[in-house]
Amino acid sequence: MKYTKKACSIDEHLEILIDRGLTIDDTDRAKRYLESVSYYRLSGYMFHLQDKGNASIFYEGTTFSDIINLYTFDKKLRCVFLEYLERVEVCLRTRILNAYSELKGFYWSVDPLNFLDKRDLRNNENEVLNYRAYVLDSVIIDYEKPKEQFLKAFKLKYTEETYPPENMYFETLSFGKLIKLYTCLKNDNTKNSIATAFKLPSGKTLVNWLLFLNDVRNVCAHHSRLWNRKFTANKLIFPSRKDHRIEGAIPEASNSNIYGAIIAIHHLLLTFNTNNSFIDKFETLIDLHSINVRNLGFPQNWKDEAPWRIKNKSS
Repeated sequence: MKYTKKACSIDEHLEILIDRGLTIDDTDRAKRYLESVSYYRLSGYMFHLQDKGNASIFYEGTTFSDIINLYTFDKKLRCVFLEYLERVEVCLRTRILNAYSELKGFYWSVDPLNFLDKRDLRNNENEVLNYRAYVLDSVIIDYEKPKEQFLKAFKLKYTEETYPPENMYFETLSFGKLIKLYTCLKNDNTKNSIATAFKLPSGKTLVNWLLFLNDVRNVCAHHSRLWNRKFTANKLIFPSRKDHRIEGAIPEASNSNIYGAIIAIHHLLLTFNTNNSFIDKFETLIDLHSINVRNLGFPQNWKDEAPWRIKNKSS
């Protein structure tokens, strides 16, 4: 089957929306959004407002402002997530660096004895590249023509080194490569101590959470729709053991939606920044834009039973 739809003009898109029953009070404003944001991007904020069994007719009373309100909420939501995911990433970077450098000195990442061997990695179907191939080699290549000024200065001064120490090159690693590095570390007390610092039972659980949150971060960083996103590639695994179980309402679908992401981010933040404003900013956004949180995966009783609400009640 071939795609035969023709491209529509701004006026034609307006007519489609009006024909489907959408109320547009300010035509000029609607045109400006269609010109700068695009009909296709905005359509991601329309589906739940349309009757799919009736030629995608909008439910009675739906306005163009309803669509823009949700679009604006989603844009602000991505900003909040990025702000606090950055804090998680920086803390992870620091905890790995400190734990291994204090114990083994700099250049510990050159030693293959600190990492799982290829046989171990093959046992994990999600690991298709080992650390040395994916991270270390890329660091060496980047060091040939460093972009960062601190790396240029190091290379100029320490002419016998072919590789920068971890405290420097860690600053250049992406979140994805940082997760890959941690994943490939040998499963020992040092690796597990980092998971323990995040109040998670094991390195395996921490890796699971990091992979999920990296998917969330990528959606935010690429300005994609977040508010009702389902993340199926790396689903969250919430600890079930009593000493690590997270109290509160966590429906099964929380392993792949925004509600689950909020629980995970909040949990990690509390391990190093107990006075953070992540939840306050999120809940303020919900109230400001009058958002139906069911579309974010929230259970009906969330105001009393969400994990962060349980924490607040007991504090």
